Amino acid sequence: MEGIIASQVWEFETKFKRNCDITDDNFTGHAFFIQGLKANPEKKFRDHRMKLDSDTAVASGAVLRALNRELGPVRIIQSSYGYLLTEPWAPDVIEAHRSSRPTQPDPNDGDLYVKNTICWVLKKGDEVPPFREFRFRTMFTFPVNTKQRFKCNQLLYVSDRRHESHYKRGHRNNTGAKEVGQIEVDMTFLRTEGHIQPVRPDNLHGRRHYRVEYDLVMIVDGYNIKYEARWDNGQGEQVLAEKQINIAAAFTSLESEDESEEDEEEYLTD
Repeated sequence: MEGIIASQVWEFETKFKRNCDITDDNFTGHAFFIQGLKANPEKKFRDHRMKLDSDTAVASGAVLRALNRELGPVRIIQSSYGYLLTEPWAPDVIEAHRSSRPTQPDPNDGDLYVKNTICWVLKKGDEVPPFREFRFRTMFTFPVNTKQRFKCNQLLYVSDRRHESHYKRGHRNNTGAKEVGQIEVDMTFLRTEGHIQPVRPDNLHGRRHYRVEYDLVMIVDGYNIKYEARWDNGQGEQVLAEKQINIAAAFTSLESEDESEEDEEEYLTD
């Protein structure tokens, strides 16, 4: 039942709300048909209808929208969003790496990496739901014999074009990409509070080093994207840094497109 009512709330919010003026004395409300709802005077239920006063409707609508964000329309995004990263060199698996052979191994763990590639999480033309989380494991290495702070920067990118991931920032595939912000996280506390200890590499090219890991979470929530750096201490996640970007201008609603097509058909047949 909650799901049925939630869908009706969404229909009201997206199709009827802007045309409702509750200050107009002639406004008599708008009825929504709810299949299977039985009459109950105490709950203000009539057969297939439920009456809400304005305060209850606002409060109920807010709760249901928060709990049922997935009921919103799927939209087509008109921009691409991603972030800069360093990823293990894997030419046998990732085609983009075949033209980017690293010249030397990482001095700490001794592995080969392709630096400054862009991971495009949302690509222009993709269908995007109103709420979704994308989670990526992020890793940085630091030498043991240093007093430098463990600062980890994540650069965020946007583009008006569609791109494939794994290519270096300066590659022609990423033409048009622009930095839109960054998340800076100071993870020095992992060392000073004893959460991590030096580790040895599993090869002959590296040295003892600190390995810092946390999750970069990209959250699509309505017309905003929030990037969060999250670290789990074993008792729960902590948000160490965040950055929010408004992306309202980057969306086209599939529902709106369908309605426009229907309106055009009606106009042509009149």
